[in-house]
Amino acid sequence: MRKRLTYANVAATLALVFSMSGGALAAKHYLISSTKQISPKVLKSLKGKTGSAGPAGTPGAAGKDGATGKEGATGKEGPAGSAVAYAHIEANGTVDEANSKNVTSANVTMSSAGVYCFHKLSFTIHAIAVAPDAFGPEDGILVNPSSGTSGCEETGFNLRVRTTLATASTTPKAEPFYITFE
Repeated sequence: MRKRLTYANVAATLALVFSMSGGALAAKHYLISSTKQISPKVLKSLKGKTGSAGPAGTPGAAGKDGATGKEGATGKEGPAGSAVAYAHIEANGTVDEANSKNVTSANVTMSSAGVYCFHKLSFTIHAIAVAPDAFGPEDGILVNPSSGTSGCEETGFNLRVRTTLATASTTPKAEPFYITFE
C-alpha cells in the first residue's frame, strides 16, 4: 500500500463517516415515541378482534361491617290498653307490685293453699283472664276463677281464684298466676 494521502482516500473516508452519522441522525429524528405519531388509519388497521372473556375470578373476602347508625326517632304513643287492672300473684298470695296495676297485696288474701280471694277492688269487673305463671311445675297449673264464696267470706268480696295441678285438679295447691281485669 502506498503511504501517501490522496484526495480519493480522504473523500472516501469522509463519505463513509457522513453516511454513517447521517443515518443515525435521521433515525433519531424519525423515532416513533407514541401512538400520536401514527395516523388513525394505520392504528385501526393494526387492531385485531376482541378475544373471548376469561373465566370468572374467585369472590373476595367480605368487607368490614359498617358503623351502627343513629337511633331513630321515638314513635308516637299508642292507644291505652283496655285492661283496668292486672296483677302477678305469687304462690303465697302477695302481689308482685312491679308487674301489677290497680291491684295491691291489700286486695288479695289467701284463705287456704291455692284459694285466693280478691276484695275491695276499686273498679267494676266486666271480664277477667287468668293464666298460670310460666315457671310453675311441669305437669301444668290450672287456674279457675269463680264468683263462689267458699273460703272467701271477707267484706267487699269480688272474686275467688283457685289453683290446682293438672294431675290433681280437685285439690287446691298454692301456685303463682297472672290475672287481668277489663
